[in-house]
Amino acid sequence: MIGIERSLISVVIAVRNGERTLAKCLESVASQIYRPVEIVIVNDGSSDATGKICAEFAARQGNVIVITTEGVGPSQARNLAIAKARGIYVAFTDGDCICLPNWLTKLAECIISGPNVAGAGGDQQSPDDDSVYGKFINSFMKTIGFIAGYVKGSDANKIVPTQHNPTCNVMYRKAVFDEVGMFLPNLWPGEDVDLDYRISRAGYQLRYTPEAVVLHYRPGNMGAFARMMYRYGHAQARLVKMHGLFRLIHFVPVAIYLMLIALVFMITRGLLVLAISLTLASCIFVIMYFVARTRNINVSMRYAFHFYITMLFWNTGFIAGMAYLKIPARRENL
Repeated sequence: MIGIERSLISVVIAVRNGERTLAKCLESVASQIYRPVEIVIVNDGSSDATGKICAEFAARQGNVIVITTEGVGPSQARNLAIAKARGIYVAFTDGDCICLPNWLTKLAECIISGPNVAGAGGDQQSPDDDSVYGKFINSFMKTIGFIAGYVKGSDANKIVPTQHNPTCNVMYRKAVFDEVGMFLPNLWPGEDVDLDYRISRAGYQLRYTPEAVVLHYRPGNMGAFARMMYRYGHAQARLVKMHGLFRLIHFVPVAIYLMLIALVFMITRGLLVLAISLTLASCIFVIMYFVARTRNINVSMRYAFHFYITMLFWNTGFIAGMAYLKIPARRENL
């Protein structure tokens, strides 16, 4: 018995051009063991068959609300859905995710695990039909998840505190939006990090359970992955400008810049051999870290390569955001 009545949960899905995976996503939500009172879909300016898929799904189900926009962005799309939602709890997933049948059950158990818990999230795994590269990226992101907190491991078997749950797999008490505000409309990605930071700052707890699982499709090639990392870095620069350094990942650029300054200093002082030695040592350390996690040298070498790809594009995006991005004045309630 999870302690939440069926009529108290709304599920929100904001999607743009999701025809490849949306039907699977919608069917997985409709097939939940713990049925929600409604499913609110926001077709956010799609130019493919997303609108048709939404309409056909709504015609088959009796608890679906479809909102169509000209393209307001994920944050504002979710805000529109929250305003329509009737549930006391609002669960979010994305159009490129498939929710396992007990997804809502486990999120509900997680969110009522403490009196001050405002949000609950879960694990992300790979669908069986995802690309080989997509499955690799998911496992890679889990391995480095200790830095970003975006993808967490599933080795734990209990509910634990967390600082952040991404919107592809999360549930909030709806009342918390009235207190801390909605998603920041012109921020994406990173809008979920901003919201969770404001929730935590207001004194509420966020929790994570590995038993609430969504199957998340990942970038299918390195170019798409690199662009995603650039966007993540760019968004984190906005968050730093708004809130200061408040995540472990925000200190990564500082550490890298200090290392580069140290290397330049060594080279200019004639300590080229020392600089090269330290650079090689850092590379070996990264590889050995992945070897310790995977016990496979070939996989570890691929992980190490993608780690440096991540660092390159994430930090490039971060620098670009810090150098050129202007942040509008914040409002207490968005």
